[in-house]
Amino acid sequence: MKTPLSANRIPAAAALLVLLGASGCVMDQSYDARVTTAEGEVIDVPMTPHPIDVSDGVVRVFLFQFAPVTLPDGAKRLAIKCEAGFAGGARPASILVRDITEAPVMTVFDVRDPVLADGKNWIDETAALGPSDDLIRFMANIDNSIRIYRFTFTLVGGSVHVLTVPIIVPGILKEVIEKSFSG
Repeated sequence: MKTPLSANRIPAAAALLVLLGASGCVMDQSYDARVTTAEGEVIDVPMTPHPIDVSDGVVRVFLFQFAPVTLPDGAKRLAIKCEAGFAGGARPASILVRDITEAPVMTVFDVRDPVLADGKNWIDETAALGPSDDLIRFMANIDNSIRIYRFTFTLVGGSVHVLTVPIIVPGILKEVIEKSFSG
C-alpha cells in the first residue's frame, strides 16, 4: 500500500530544496557541449552567451563576427570580421585563421605581414560571402551550430601562439540571415 506524502515530509523536502538552491546545485548550473574537431581535438564549449575573449597573455582574440554586407547591386551577403590584440609590443609576422569544425578544414584568413590598426590591434574582414560559399554553408541548417576556429599567430620574433575560438551560432540568427538573403 502506498503511503501518502505526509505533512512531515513536505517541510523536509522544502528544506532540502532550499539547501540545494543555496549551494548552487539547483540555481546556477552551467552546461558545456563537447565538440570533436576535424583534427580530433575534443573541446568543451560553454553553452552560455558570452563575448569572445580568448587570450594567452600575449595575443587576444576579442571579435569574430558574421556581419551583413550589401553589395552595390543590392545583393545581401555576409562577411566574417575578426579583431585581435597584441600585448607588450608583440607584432605578428603572419596570421592564419581556419575553421576546424569539420572536414574539410577551411581557411578563413591567411595574412602575411599583417598591418596593426593602432600599433596593437589587427582588424580584418573577408570578402562578401554568399549562401553557397563554403565558409557559411552551415548557415543553411537552421539548427543551432557550434563552429571552432583555430587562430595561429606567428610573431616577428618567431614565437607561435595558437588560440582556439569556439563560436555559437543560434538558429534564430540563422533565420534572420536567411530571410535577409532571400529578400
